[in-house]
Amino acid sequence: EDLDLAVMAAPVIATGRRKLLTAGAVGVAAGTLGTWFEMSHGVFCIPVLTLPPLQLSHQVACGSTVFGVAVRQLMSVTLYAVDPSEPLAGDKLHELVDVNAMLAMAFSGTATSLAGAALSARLGQHRIWRLNGLFMCAVGAFLQWRDRLVREHGLHRDEDQELLETASAVVVTPDGHVSTDVPEVLDVAGPTLGPGNLPRTEHEVARLQLEYTSTQFEKLPRFIAFGAASGALLGFFGVGPAWVIAPLVTRTSPEWQQIVELAGNESGDDAQPAGPARPDEGGPLSVVSDLIGSTGCDERTRRTCALATVIPCIAAAWRHWNLGHVADPKAVAFPLAAGAVFGSIGAGQFLGDIPPDRETRLGLSAVIFAYGAWSFLAPR
Repeated sequence: EDLDLAVMAAPVIATGRRKLLTAGAVGVAAGTLGTWFEMSHGVFCIPVLTLPPLQLSHQVACGSTVFGVAVRQLMSVTLYAVDPSEPLAGDKLHELVDVNAMLAMAFSGTATSLAGAALSARLGQHRIWRLNGLFMCAVGAFLQWRDRLVREHGLHRDEDQELLETASAVVVTPDGHVSTDVPEVLDVAGPTLGPGNLPRTEHEVARLQLEYTSTQFEKLPRFIAFGAASGALLGFFGVGPAWVIAPLVTRTSPEWQQIVELAGNESGDDAQPAGPARPDEGGPLSVVSDLIGSTGCDERTRRTCALATVIPCIAAAWRHWNLGHVADPKAVAFPLAAGAVFGSIGAGQFLGDIPPDRETRLGLSAVIFAYGAWSFLAPR
């Protein structure tokens, strides 16, 4: 009798082990790709989880993935907290993040993440599949927009991955003013100041001083709206939204518009040069601490958006769990989350100095867009 039970249980154990290994492998691959391409691993996880061999429903794939997103966000916060180079002391916190903006996005994002998870439970599979297809098409287009943003206004590298060396047309003076005077030719040390491919010089970078302040309360509605949008993406689609929101926050900021005007005045034939703009007067430097990096935004904005999504991630994971969208957590959700964390760490260690080239990023965008179009147009 015991032998019969063992024979009957063997296929079940083998199936559970296969599911665990598959989920772990998907997590490792998604975490690696997400870190390498600087995006959420949910973009890779959810399509794979809905296909054989796991073939989960969108809700279960979303809930299982959000659990891993929450784990990764908590890990990021922990790493920030223990990093001795950037202590989270109260008097220095405003230099690392925009506290008011972070709290505003976290508040609105938590509410919409709960609502998004609840909405996904009420919609049918066919409708969710098509909506997810539209979302994936938007992701593919967004990746190319972010890539263009970085190419035009961010850190420039040539084919040999060396920094470009050109003369600067817009510089930052030691006291924090923005000047349109063209200086003598100096080597470029880092990312550009803004539109028009206007790089800072090495001389000015070393002497750059910034004054960081939190966003004033009357200017928070923009962040509340971005937080609400990020929470909806997180709860409904299961994709971590910080990598999407951060470039949009930078690109739609009043400071960016001032940089655009400054560059326009510089390039105009009859236009007069723009007057000096100081950071404490809402100048273009107040949100571009180290300017546009490979994520399409400055580091302070990226950190603010990442921290703002921690509580919404936890709320979305909790909501999906209560809705029954985290099926068989020991065989799927836990190994998926562990694999994503392991893949992220591995990519950071071994691929951090090998960014994907332009053709690779274009290929990824094309694949994601094609998958989204197939999901939306394919008959069900």
